[in-house]
Amino acid sequence: MARNGKTSEVPTGQNGIKLIRFSDEDLREFEILLLEKRETAFFDYKLHRDAAINADSNDTHDTSPGSISWDDAAAVNSQLGNSKLANRQATYIKQIDDALFRVRVKTFGVCNCEKCEGKVLIQKERLRAVPISTKCCGKINGN
Repeated sequence: MARNGKTSEVPTGQNGIKLIRFSDEDLREFEILLLEKRETAFFDYKLHRDAAINADSNDTHDTSPGSISWDDAAAVNSQLGNSKLANRQATYIKQIDDALFRVRVKTFGVCNCEKCEGKVLIQKERLRAVPISTKCCGKINGN
């Protein structure tokens, strides 16, 4: 039932049911892709986090009088935006870590929807584009 790539059938130990999975070579390819994406995401996370906490701030917060100006409002708005982006990157890193775990237990790429029951692999092209995918396109589109 696999749609593409080399697959292996692996017994699960429950009732003799066999599941479809990607080959070890394919899993290694996806692991490398995920590690590269994690490195980029972590760099972006640190960049947004540091901007949100003004780690290398060169402003006048410590010397300015207590009045609030439009510049302060813009700075606060920028901090909030960077904080949201940092949180989004942290969530993405967690999803990448979850995908790396699935690679290690050799369940990466197996569709997670009830309709497929672990018998369908997500298309390789989709996983290359969105490696944190857990569902095949058919289930997402309502098919």
